[in-house]
Amino acid sequence: SSNVSTLFRQAKMGSVSVTAAKGNWQAAVSVLEQELRRAIEYGFSDQEVKEVIANWLNQHQQQVESAATRKTPDIASELAQRVHSDSVYSTPEEDLEIFKANIAGLTAEDCHAALKKFWDTEDVHLILTSPKEPKDAKKTLAALYQRSKLVKLKPIKQKQVSKFAYTDFGKPGKIVSDHFIKDLGIRQIQFANGVKVNFKKTDFDKNSVQLVAHFGSGKIHMPKDKPGLDMLAGAVVNAGGYGKHSADDLRSLLAGKNVGISFGIDDESFVLSGATTPDDLELELQLLCASLTDTGYRPEAERQFKTMVPMIYAQLKHTAQGAQAQMSAWLHGGDYRFIFPEQKQVLALSTEDVKAWVDPQLKSSALELGIVGDFDPERLLPLLAKTVGALPQRNAPEKITEADRIINVPATPAVKDFHFESVVPTATAIVAWKAEDNTKHDVKLSRRASILAEILSDRMRVKLREDLGEAYSPGAYSNLSETYKNVGFVMAISPVKVKDLDNVGKVVVQLGEELAKNGATEDELKRSLTPRIGMLAKSKRSNSYWLGAVVARSQTEPFRLDWARGRDADYRNIKLEEINALAKKYLGNERSMILKISPTPAEK
Repeated sequence: SSNVSTLFRQAKMGSVSVTAAKGNWQAAVSVLEQELRRAIEYGFSDQEVKEVIANWLNQHQQQVESAATRKTPDIASELAQRVHSDSVYSTPEEDLEIFKANIAGLTAEDCHAALKKFWDTEDVHLILTSPKEPKDAKKTLAALYQRSKLVKLKPIKQKQVSKFAYTDFGKPGKIVSDHFIKDLGIRQIQFANGVKVNFKKTDFDKNSVQLVAHFGSGKIHMPKDKPGLDMLAGAVVNAGGYGKHSADDLRSLLAGKNVGISFGIDDESFVLSGATTPDDLELELQLLCASLTDTGYRPEAERQFKTMVPMIYAQLKHTAQGAQAQMSAWLHGGDYRFIFPEQKQVLALSTEDVKAWVDPQLKSSALELGIVGDFDPERLLPLLAKTVGALPQRNAPEKITEADRIINVPATPAVKDFHFESVVPTATAIVAWKAEDNTKHDVKLSRRASILAEILSDRMRVKLREDLGEAYSPGAYSNLSETYKNVGFVMAISPVKVKDLDNVGKVVVQLGEELAKNGATEDELKRSLTPRIGMLAKSKRSNSYWLGAVVARSQTEPFRLDWARGRDADYRNIKLEEINALAKKYLGNERSMILKISPTPAEK
């Protein structure tokens, strides 16, 4: 990467940096020195400059397009920042005009001249960051840099990128089912190839469209002998480009466009998601179909991921994140889908493993697509017909058995320690009460469990922060799995000093026991419900809420429609006796697990 910034309004600083694969910093020195020098000697191509300008110009144009629905808190925050930085507030329209004036007539030669002028200095520092200081590091670093400067360079060969290759997916599909849900403004259609699409037009965010597609069975069917494959799968699919275009090709082809598809893995499905604009909606749907039909699985994606693996594991070893990963695996009974495998196990995984798991489901599994935002529904239909509607038949369901869902969680009560190497004396006290799963999709249960957790959070805040002064940001939440049997917890979390770790855990267990025995009060229920109900009203003006909670899977899971219809009234009707019944059921000492995350001295 490269960067130029101003430090405290006093000095302009530039940097180039290279992250070395497998700690091979010696080889990285020549890459760093030669690529900077190559740019200084030979400059940039017109295409490179056009690509950068197209992306920046597009950002400004999109700010103008969406200006009418900017949120008041965002504007207020920007005004406050301008005051603080002693700069002038400007509107998106003004920003666009200023940008256009600044780039008018800008050429590759101008950029080359600016680069040469900036780096025309001997004030250069070489900085090596590594876990341990190598022997004679400074001497070796300087020698490698000077040796690299003697290498004669040639200009970079500019590659020619062809046109975007994924525009034709066959004969447009026919709609075999079409249903409009008037009270929610949701239209549900199904094509002859089995693809289901649900969409809702909104005016919450002008010029913004969000989409998400669910398919396959996701993490629940990850191969048992390949723990950690989900990590590699995410990296390989997202960075592997397509069969006809690499990730680098796509950056050039899509410059100035508002498109992008991201691959993710949920417990019971794989996910392809993205955000776009009405003008780029067709291209976004083409990218979605390209992801489904011709994922690249390019070797560079695996190489890039495995380059990062040692750093990921070093970070886990020395931060609380690593201990939390151990804790999650323990809470899930050491199930292979939740363990964080050893580094050598991850490095042994391959792109072929990913392809064998993911590719059949990409190409044939039943697919449901949700779209929410600012678009013309009548214009959308033909776009859908010639993209997802034109795909080969794909209505093969992924069968999830009861055996797939079973997780054997630890017996309670329990006390368990988890450690990470660090000299920083910070720790985390966690109490997990075994609740119940929600594989029957009882939304009322989930809502009441979340309110119970809010009441517990309030009691933790009063007791730990105000009475004991031992924690500043304690909190609790509920997690009742809709996928796995036996997996359901009320979790209370409190960052603490190491010396207070044992005491805080015991205090939190006592708070749970008091709630279980004596229940909450009407005042506590009101204080927990009032802000929640306020958030519900705000969420109705959110594309993310409608897409994620209601629209996306509303044909496969039609109960989500009734969830949306009755959500607000159900929260307002929550009774104290329901909360207290859950407290009695969940928060007794006999169901508690005290989990302690703390540092141990790093190995010398």
